[in-house]
Amino acid sequence: MKQVTDKETGAVLLIESAGATHLDIYLRMKGERVRRRIGVINTATSTLHVERSSAEHLLKKANAYGFNHFILNNAKRFEFVVLHETDTGKVYRMERKFMLSEGQFLFFKQQGFEKQIFLTKEWIAHYQILTESGIRLLQQQYRLDI
Repeated sequence: MKQVTDKETGAVLLIESAGATHLDIYLRMKGERVRRRIGVINTATSTLHVERSSAEHLLKKANAYGFNHFILNNAKRFEFVVLHETDTGKVYRMERKFMLSEGQFLFFKQQGFEKQIFLTKEWIAHYQILTESGIRLLQQQYRLDI
């Protein structure tokens, strides 16, 4: 396990091996016992897989999803992000560098590991995978048990 601590906030980023080609990424905020799962990196495909539920994670005021800026900006193991929208079954595949250039910072925590970059659903929709075979392939790359 590798961990990085944010000196400003005390938050800890944890990276654990989850098989030969998968790394789990977690965030634990200072003072919290429970860690939050950020996503899974598939090193074989250079892809970070994340899950979002529009009912739970969508910032309704901006119609946007937030992504961890530190992880996107400092990535060395992935160039793509696959968003699995759990409540709709939709899957999107985006380039990390375009997420950084097109995303916006909103007025939330602006430092350390909590800093989020937001992408609107309108922007994300351009990257939706439309074929069943494409969706299945990305789901297989994400899940170890398939």
